[in-house]
Amino acid sequence: MRERTISEDTLQRIIYGQPELLSSNEIDPDYGKLIPLAREVPIPSGSIDILLLTPEGRLCVVETMLWRNAEAHRTVV
Repeated sequence: MRERTISEDTLQRIIYGQPELLSSNEIDPDYGKLIPLAREVPIPSGSIDILLLTPEGRLCVVETMLWRNAEAHRTVV
């Protein structure tokens, strides 16, 4: 597995294309069905990796971070 690599862009495309892969409904059942809105949405502090919406209009923000990213070991978003 160490030889295999996946880019953050690939991970974002997978999640954006299949948001049902997220286990968000385990955190809050209202977030069981997510509708993808956009990727890399600019905000003053940087960008939102993936922005999703529930059918009721509640927003879901996804920050993708690869395990090999040193920042992932230091910061919880």
